[in-house]
Amino acid sequence: YGKQQVQYLKDHGLQPHHRFLDYGCGVLRLAYSLLPYLPKGHYIGVDIAGERLEKGRALLSSRGIPEDAYRVLAIRDCKLRELEGEKFDYVWAKSVFTHMPIEDIEEMLVSLKPLLNDGAQFLWTFAQAPQYVRKRMKDLYYPESTLRAVCEKVGYRMEIMTDWDPVVQGDVMA
Repeated sequence: YGKQQVQYLKDHGLQPHHRFLDYGCGVLRLAYSLLPYLPKGHYIGVDIAGERLEKGRALLSSRGIPEDAYRVLAIRDCKLRELEGEKFDYVWAKSVFTHMPIEDIEEMLVSLKPLLNDGAQFLWTFAQAPQYVRKRMKDLYYPESTLRAVCEKVGYRMEIMTDWDPVVQGDVMA
């Protein structure tokens, strides 16, 4: 699972010297495959669910990855105060915006901006629909135009990644 995503990131310029933020890292599935590629301390994962981070730490530990190879932080909200002073070259948010209301997405994008190095890339997925749809409690589908407008409003340039297969990989990559 994570190996395909790591290869995708490499294909889009991720290099070992880059600093990487895994936004919504959950149980650290991507970290397991990515940490051997990045030097110690270049991976930071954040999630709102501390219990998922603990499961991820246990998983990595059981597979021989020491805790000093990475950092994970439980965040309170989309303001990213916990990351103040950090800078990143790559940010990854797979299957995160699918669970965030548009106001939180905008707040996260604003809060992320000062954490990005010049030339940084932010790769993220979203569930696409012709109009806004909410399924169950936390499955949100957005039209591309809605997300594009929010990105442009707060100073990002959004591009749909045509080499990402939503049927195989899930959701649309931007």
